[in-house]
Amino acid sequence: MINFSLSFPSMMIVFVYFWTVYFLDRELIYPEIMESFYPQWVSFIEHGLIFPIGLLNILHRPFKMSKRFACCLIWAACIGYYIWLLHIFNVTGTWVYPFMTALGDDGVKYILFPATFIVVALVQQLGWKLNQIAHPAKNKKN
Repeated sequence: MINFSLSFPSMMIVFVYFWTVYFLDRELIYPEIMESFYPQWVSFIEHGLIFPIGLLNILHRPFKMSKRFACCLIWAACIGYYIWLLHIFNVTGTWVYPFMTALGDDGVKYILFPATFIVVALVQQLGWKLNQIAHPAKNKKN
């Protein structure tokens, strides 16, 4: 069940951020220069199929993990990922994703990261609700 608490919120963040930035300015998330070694169809499958697969993961069986534990797991994963992103930035002087460079250092640290924490918490609650709707008799209150 650790998969549920980490995969659905992470998948939604990747799906929503990728497609939002892609439709606003493709070069900020998937520059054309990448197509020579990372074809566009691979990127579309990778960033498009995660949504239905993540949704099936939420709906296929009841979720029986403490909400507190699940929240702690996803927040620990977020903090670890942010530390990793900040480490790469401090070592190389560039952000891993071009859209982060467009936001600027302060935009990433003070807007993107905190906003992502909020979105992750909301998405995780959405996952709980969807799971409860799919399995009303099998879910118990945590």
